[in-house]
Amino acid sequence: MNEQTLAKLRRAPLGQLGELYIAYRDRRDAIRQREKDLVAILEQLAALILGRMPKEKTEGFRANGHVFYPYDFVSATVNDPEAFINNIIETEDYDLIERRASKDACEAYAAANATEENPKGTPPPGVTIVTIVKLGARKV
Repeated sequence: MNEQTLAKLRRAPLGQLGELYIAYRDRRDAIRQREKDLVAILEQLAALILGRMPKEKTEGFRANGHVFYPYDFVSATVNDPEAFINNIIETEDYDLIERRASKDACEAYAAANATEENPKGTPPPGVTIVTIVKLGARKV
C-alpha cells in the first residue's frame, strides 16, 4: 500500500476500514481456495505421470524446456509417543527430536506459575512466550 493511500485511510471512518479489511480478507480466502484446487490438480497430474513412467520404461523425460523425474519425499510421524520418548531417553539419541517448544504446553506452564506480580506467569527456562495482538473479524 503506498503512502498516499495510507494517508487517506488514516482519515477514514472505522466502518469503512472494516469493510475494506473484509473485502481483502475475502479476496485472500478466495486465493487460498484456488490454491487448494490447483494443488489437487497438480497432485492428480503427478500421479498420472508417475504411473505412466514405469509403463513407458523411463526414469525421466523432457517436455517444454523442463525435465521431469521421480524423487523420494520422506516424512517422519510419531505414532507411539511413549515408545518414541522412552527410546530417546534410553539411547540418549536426542537428535531424533526437533528442538522447538509446544506453545500450548508452555502457556500452561506459565499460567501454572502465575503470581500477583506476574499474572501471565513465567515460561519454562530457555523459552520466551511472545503474544501479538491481531485483528479478528467474523460475520454476525
